[in-house]
Amino acid sequence: MRELAERAGISPRTVNRIEKGHPFHESAELKICYAYSITLGTLWQVDLNQRGNRNVVRSNQYRWKFLNQEDAISYRKRQERMGHEYSDIEGYGDPDTIQEDAERSRLGLNGKSVGFQKLLSASLSKERYVAVFIELYGSDWTEPPSNIAFVNYVVEGSAKFIIQEDEYFLNVGDSLYFESDGKWTMEPWAEDGNPVLPTKVLHHCLTPLPLKKRG
Repeated sequence: MRELAERAGISPRTVNRIEKGHPFHESAELKICYAYSITLGTLWQVDLNQRGNRNVVRSNQYRWKFLNQEDAISYRKRQERMGHEYSDIEGYGDPDTIQEDAERSRLGLNGKSVGFQKLLSASLSKERYVAVFIELYGSDWTEPPSNIAFVNYVVEGSAKFIIQEDEYFLNVGDSLYFESDGKWTMEPWAEDGNPVLPTKVLHHCLTPLPLKKRG
């Protein structure tokens, strides 16, 4: 409990309330998901939290979600303004419409979304691990805690990763491992300025590293 509270920046009392099933503010869930570099909704999926060393995920088990929560909110507002029915199964930016390749492509190529993600596999019990498939249309950045390790593998196109002030250019088949140390960014890239869209990346968030002792 204390480790989770410290990692997420919330109080042990809040963690205790969550574990007991009491109501809590959405901001607490956001902080927990951010601390473990997982998407909203993933935290409560029972199959990912069960203990065990085997986890089979079927191709239709998880849904495409917006990579950026602000893009998801803007999309929902546009759909509602136009009187379109909006179906959001998990409640976290995974409407039926973006399950279609054509709609994701339309949004990405028109600058309405920096990208989309689909959970491939995860274990949130003993050793935490999350694998996500990403379709990247624009620049996306995150600033996770300093005890998370990542591996990114480019499946299609080319990508640029900016970790603090260092830049890494990856082509198909290239991979990049790094331990988070502040803000990092990934975006489609091409030497001639015309990147393949979407750039497709396998994004792995590895077991959190031991927390550094303060002082």
